[in-house]
Amino acid sequence: VKYTVKRGDTLGSIADRYGCTIAELKAWNNLRGSTIYAGQKLVIKGSDTLGAKLVPMLAEDYKA
Repeated sequence: VKYTVKRGDTLGSIADRYGCTIAELKAWNNLRGSTIYAGQKLVIKGSDTLGAKLVPMLAEDYKA
C-alpha cells in the first residue's frame, strides 16, 4: 500500500492506523529519522493494512 502523508500525521499515528511499528515504517521507507512531510509517499507492507480500511467502515455501521 502507498500512503500519502497528511498534515499532522506522525510515524506513530500512521503505524497505529496500519497495525505496524514505527521501526517497520522506517525500514520499508529507508527513513533514518522520524521526520516526515505532508505529501510524502510511504510504502506500507504487511497483512494488517486491510485493518486501516475496515475501521472507518465499521465506525460508520455504529452511527445512530
